[in-house]
Amino acid sequence: MSHIIAMFDSGAGVEVMSTYGRMMVRTYLPVTYLNSTGGLLGYYNRVPLDDLQLPALSAGTGSIVPAQSPLEDIHKRFGLSWRLLEGTSQRGVGASLFWHTAMTFAHYDDVNFNPEYNMPPRLPDEKRYLEKELQATCGSDSSACMYDYVVTLDSAFARITKSHDSWARTAWTEANTTKIRCPALPKPPNGRKSENRYWPGTIVRFSCDDGYRLVGYENRRCREDGLWSWGEDPVCVSTLFYRGSIAGVSLAIIIPVIFIIACTVFCVLRARAKGKDYYTEEPGEE
Repeated sequence: MSHIIAMFDSGAGVEVMSTYGRMMVRTYLPVTYLNSTGGLLGYYNRVPLDDLQLPALSAGTGSIVPAQSPLEDIHKRFGLSWRLLEGTSQRGVGASLFWHTAMTFAHYDDVNFNPEYNMPPRLPDEKRYLEKELQATCGSDSSACMYDYVVTLDSAFARITKSHDSWARTAWTEANTTKIRCPALPKPPNGRKSENRYWPGTIVRFSCDDGYRLVGYENRRCREDGLWSWGEDPVCVSTLFYRGSIAGVSLAIIIPVIFIIACTVFCVLRARAKGKDYYTEEPGEE
């Protein structure tokens, strides 16, 4: 699998993509997380100046590197403070989620790596002949692509960076554009929903896990005014409970009907019996 999206009940999500052997991870957070995050990705408060947050337990809670700092200072104070170590969990940093059993950690973790600090990055003098390929690969609007090309001299790797950089720009533009969206619909417990997008025209379909039955509306449509089509929120109930409920409803309908029929038959029979009591079979008088 080269593309996995995991969305959680809290509204947070993680997207992992593998493109030509390179992995990209994207994280999504709803606005309910504003001002309540911390760590490598910084505070989620829409203020980029305090994003470069240092590990809490190693540098003190709330310590940050100013975003206006020189790139070399950012690398040494911020970047290296979050560097992972092989087989070791650091306080405030944690341990790596990924590892290789066929090669050592040092094989792909160069402790002597020194990044390119010039922005926009420049090719070394002995590599100036690659300037045309750099421009053809990255153009002039993607500094991330240019950086990866200068550091790796791998045009294929830089193209992948450019595609993700373009996606990030598009996502930023969409996030800052006012659009009509319907409120988020939670998935029912013990069930699933087909969509996590809530644009007008989107139809969300609900279904239940094995052993459960859906009660309520199976489909809801996001209307053009930002409201969901009318319907009862779906609930997934166990098949046993569902069958018991159906049986109970059926009995609640059948028993009164049987009672009414029995009363009607009883009244008819009683009326006939009374009629026979007054009939003597003797001829009447003229």
